[in-house]
Amino acid sequence: MIRRIQPNAVPESDAPFSQMVLDDCYAYLAGLVAADFPHGVAVLGDVGAETRAVMGVVSDMLREVGLSLEDVVKAEVHLADLNDFDAMDTAQARLRNTP
Repeated sequence: MIRRIQPNAVPESDAPFSQMVLDDCYAYLAGLVAADFPHGVAVLGDVGAETRAVMGVVSDMLREVGLSLEDVVKAEVHLADLNDFDAMDTAQARLRNTP
């Protein structure tokens, strides 16, 4: 059974998709950007800061449904510059390994 969730971690959107959908096995997240949602501002800067912002929101959304970053099976990342891959990967790995 599919359930569409409006997570507390992100504001409601008029976008034509749900930012979180749950089925019997997985949680699907979509449309996340580097933003400080509580303050309503974009997080701009180096790719590490942007990755930490996105991963923080992902972590908050997962926590709302009883999951954590350790439960992530797949992540699609869109980078403007492939030269930023190592910095993004390093930031993501640090967050996943933080207790």
